Amino acid sequence: MGQRAPVASIPNRPKNAETRRDHILGCRVPTGKRFELFFSRSFGDDLIERDHFEIVGDRYIGFIRDFEGGVSESQTAAVFDSFTRRKTHDSGPCDSVDQGDFSGVEDAVFLPRGGLAYECGQLRLADAKGDRQLEPPGTDVRNLGVSANARGFNARLYWLVVAGATETPKSLDLGVF
Repeated sequence: MGQRAPVASIPNRPKNAETRRDHILGCRVPTGKRFELFFSRSFGDDLIERDHFEIVGDRYIGFIRDFEGGVSESQTAAVFDSFTRRKTHDSGPCDSVDQGDFSGVEDAVFLPRGGLAYECGQLRLADAKGDRQLEPPGTDVRNLGVSANARGFNARLYWLVVAGATETPKSLDLGVF
């Protein structure tokens, strides 16, 4: 039986100007050991945080954090390993990319073995080989997707590059990593 890594949200008493404060924890089911992922917080209409989680391979916890405030919005993505209780990869290179009223990652997919593919006007891949650029800055990348068998082997990353009216589907064989 595979290892599971669910996510728990525990409401905390808001501090200072917070209107919501939730302690987000990961849990290794076989041992019951919990570990802190982050605090999810909101500050009324000034800053609203929404979080999306995805469990990959019964071990990795991928999440996208969306921050909305006023007329601006930003997103970050990261992957945690529930076995080591550590972050394996994050969208750091995209976090400072400003695209008008939006900053950070526009899309992200969580790969087998704790990898992360993300885009912010360029396509980046973070896995056991490091964090590297697949499409140059200024590239309009859309529709990230990943396929793999149940054990994470034979993984393939898919994306679409848009240039005006031309849409070019692309993919990359991630193999076994």
